[in-house]
Amino acid sequence: CGGLSVGSHTFTRNNITGGFLLFDSAQATPFPYNNITGNLVLLGSASASDLIASNNTVNLPAASSIQNAIYLAGTDGTVNVGAGTYTPFGNVSGDPSGVTIQTTEGAVIDGSVLPADKRIVELSGDGMTFSGFTVNGIGTGVGNVGISVDGQGVTVSGNTINNTQTGIQTHTPGNAIITGNTITAAYGVSLQSVGNTVSGNTVTA
Repeated sequence: CGGLSVGSHTFTRNNITGGFLLFDSAQATPFPYNNITGNLVLLGSASASDLIASNNTVNLPAASSIQNAIYLAGTDGTVNVGAGTYTPFGNVSGDPSGVTIQTTEGAVIDGSVLPADKRIVELSGDGMTFSGFTVNGIGTGVGNVGISVDGQGVTVSGNTINNTQTGIQTHTPGNAIITGNTITAAYGVSLQSVGNTVSGNTVTA
């Protein structure tokens, strides 16, 4: 598409390739069940927080923002991340719940752009899934965390985490599923919450 004006209308079950969404008013806009391919740009007087996004599928190319894609996917949505290198992401104020962020193409999250003591990936929405990524840190003695789990019932599976002080760290409220990850870190998995299930991970300290 070139540009689509969504404004105060319901915008659903569309196939969108590239282009942009033009908001004609800063009103909450229902935005469910769309299929988005490419780096969708939001223009106008509103922002992604004005979309009532849910159940969207976002197919993300390299050098795009994973965090913006999470907002566009919305509750119970899916972000399919293509091959390439991406910047760290996370929203401490809370992501949509139930979002699946996945790659089958070897996407890499590069933590070298962050200060030494930061979290490279931060998953704050309940029921999120994060799988298939390589997460690269900047050293095992400098305080950085590969994947931080802040939501409840989050699944972290099949990732490779390299060169961090802590590979995966959970926080309240817990009930995370951490499985099938390969971690090279000073501390593999740090559980600071309850009810977590940890299985089938390979850790090299």
